[in-house]
Amino acid sequence: MNDDEKELLKAGTEAAMRPFADLITKLFGGPVEQVGGMWTDDLVVRRKIRQIKLMRKLQRAIADGGFEPNAIPDKIWIPALQEALLEDDEHLQETWANLMANAADPRRIGPILPSFAVILKELTSVDVKFLDALVRDAEELSRHASPCPPLTSFEFDDTKLRIAFECTVLGRRPEDLRPDNSAYIEWRDDETLTFKVAADTLTRNGLIAPNYVSVSVSKPFGIIRTNSISLTDLAVRFVMACRTPSRV
Repeated sequence: MNDDEKELLKAGTEAAMRPFADLITKLFGGPVEQVGGMWTDDLVVRRKIRQIKLMRKLQRAIADGGFEPNAIPDKIWIPALQEALLEDDEHLQETWANLMANAADPRRIGPILPSFAVILKELTSVDVKFLDALVRDAEELSRHASPCPPLTSFEFDDTKLRIAFECTVLGRRPEDLRPDNSAYIEWRDDETLTFKVAADTLTRNGLIAPNYVSVSVSKPFGIIRTNSISLTDLAVRFVMACRTPSRV
């Protein structure tokens, strides 16, 4: 037994934690009345508040879909609920609610995989909005083509990626994103970093993938990476599962 453990046994947990009361309050929120039990009591309250908000969003998503829900498989709802109750971001809470609502949809419009909860817990609100914007852009392109190609067939170069990111995350209008426009705004360093991190996160989770072209059919290794990316099938299914259930 080391000195810290001996001191803890001698003073008691609550007394030993009292010197850290201010730090605990700043880090974990709320007044500290009983330092030793603060985490348990306060966390329970916060989780209950999140649970109520989540259930409201889930109920609304099911109502919007217009269906009588089925039971959600344990391997989907248990990890989804656990992660959702840790989330304070309103957009991500709504995304979790949509994922669970689609998993309860008896129409089985799209597959809801257990891996979706694993992916969503890795993403920030910025990542989710960015990915959804890319899928919407691909949907728009596919809608105007005949026959309609799959959403994974479209390529996004750096300019298209940045426009999708700016419109959804930075809140700028497409007409303000052209360099020849007087209203064009240069990205700050922190915005560039956020964009790069979001793109790396989506790539790491298998949601976007770089494109490659063959530069020679006669030479081995004649394949190079282009400066564009495309959505994966996983990304398309994942985004559909995270959207509000449709009545169609």
